[in-house]
Amino acid sequence: MEANTTDDAASCEVLVVGAGPTGLLAAEELVRRGVTVRLIERSTERSTQSRALVVGARTLEVLDDLGLAEEAVRRGRILHRIDVHPGRDDVVPLELDGIDSPFPFALSLPQPEVVDLLESAAVKRGAVVERGTELVACRQDANGVTAELRMPDGSGQQVRADWLIACDGAHSDVRRAAGVTADHRDLHRAFLLADVAADWDLPQDRLHPWLSGHGILVLLPLPETGCWRVIADIPAGGDAPEPDEDMLARLLAERTPLPHPEHAVSRVDWLSRFEVRESLAGHYRQGRILLAGDAAHTHSPVGGQGMNVGLQDAHNLAWKLALVTHGQAGARLLDSYEQERRPVADRVLHATARATKVATLHAPAARTLRHQALRLISRADPVRHRLALGVTELFVDYEHSPQVDHDDHDHGSGAGRPGAGDLSPDAFVHDGTGFTTLRHCLRGSDHALLVLLGYEDDQETITDVTHAAQEAVGDFGVVLAVSRTRDRGDLSRSLLGDRHGACHRAFGASGPGLCLIRPDRFIAHRSRGWDMAGVRERLAALSR
Repeated sequence: MEANTTDDAASCEVLVVGAGPTGLLAAEELVRRGVTVRLIERSTERSTQSRALVVGARTLEVLDDLGLAEEAVRRGRILHRIDVHPGRDDVVPLELDGIDSPFPFALSLPQPEVVDLLESAAVKRGAVVERGTELVACRQDANGVTAELRMPDGSGQQVRADWLIACDGAHSDVRRAAGVTADHRDLHRAFLLADVAADWDLPQDRLHPWLSGHGILVLLPLPETGCWRVIADIPAGGDAPEPDEDMLARLLAERTPLPHPEHAVSRVDWLSRFEVRESLAGHYRQGRILLAGDAAHTHSPVGGQGMNVGLQDAHNLAWKLALVTHGQAGARLLDSYEQERRPVADRVLHATARATKVATLHAPAARTLRHQALRLISRADPVRHRLALGVTELFVDYEHSPQVDHDDHDHGSGAGRPGAGDLSPDAFVHDGTGFTTLRHCLRGSDHALLVLLGYEDDQETITDVTHAAQEAVGDFGVVLAVSRTRDRGDLSRSLLGDRHGACHRAFGASGPGLCLIRPDRFIAHRSRGWDMAGVRERLAALSR
């Protein structure tokens, strides 16, 4: 392979390696923010197989920020609850529709559909997916990364990029080339995965896990009516038998109370084996190389968290890298990517490992304790609510991040008020043409400074405050003022009405205040009153 080393060798600001969901979202967001991107993918065609299937509420909020959530929901199947069966006939329901989200559910949507959505969005923004293009080697220096590529025709090309994002999977070549170690652990568990068409008398708006004496078996509805994903633990190890349709039929008969469930299967579209191995990269950033998705972390499939965590990695990273690339922020901002996202992956890794071990218990005494614990959970609403937040990934906060203000001056109305590091809540507001939601007003924006005007009714004061807010934000974003007194004729996309107080209550604001919301919709700064000094300091800190 002869590399192109001429002066006009292809260059870009960011090279994204891997066009799975994480790489596609990163590329789409970077291009949307004016960054020049090359997106390469070793495979010549998209994969039609899908281990990842469940999209959580927080990930749907991310997709909504890209304008893709509505289409995702149209393509997928909404799952309102999880019916856990600790015995063949017992049911412990875990409701998802009580969570505080615009999307109070999980969504069954296979990974190929997610890829199609994200690739279409990225291409519309101007990105090009270079399939059949492989990273052969890379090296970095103080100013950027030099990558050696093997092109689809077998020729070589040298690429110079300011930054490289590795989204090349669990066996990441980029991670190894960057010298980043990963802590790997084998859980000594294996799962059968199968997609089937079956006429089972089960509701298709929920997940159905059975925890039997033979092991766990989960029936998860696919978007197509009458089609299901079957997940069941099977013997692990190199000498274990490979799953086949006979094994699938036996597992269905042993572990569910459905009458002759194996006979109801009319078609098996896909059958695979998955060995559970966990990994967590020691660092997410090594100089000018950044890791995201499976290149940074891999988890047990129990809980369906892997693809969700990767997509949220990309959403966290892209806006920061765009600011750095445009010279609006210093490179130290990228350190907060690891500081914020690695603890999330670590927490998910431990939670899914525990859940995998609990779900696959075989000892009778241990299964009895599990059954008793589930009975207690069924009567404990706060515990079930916390579990629902975990499943939908709404537990994430960045309150310990250096990129949020820890000296939170606005104490609002007490407990439950979202503070710096928390996800910004949603609420109905009026923009002069009709009711809309705050998240729609924020969609696609950079930083947004929310000016809570309370009952302030003096127009001169409102004008002065919003002008001061715009000066404080500068080129970093937009200002949205929210008033409890303004009439419809006074409202606009930048002066929103909140006569019923829904928005002020969502932020726990009993009076005037400020809330600086980051591009990923987490709160960077809160303050009582309209003193802009804290806002200016928080934004100035980006460039340090």
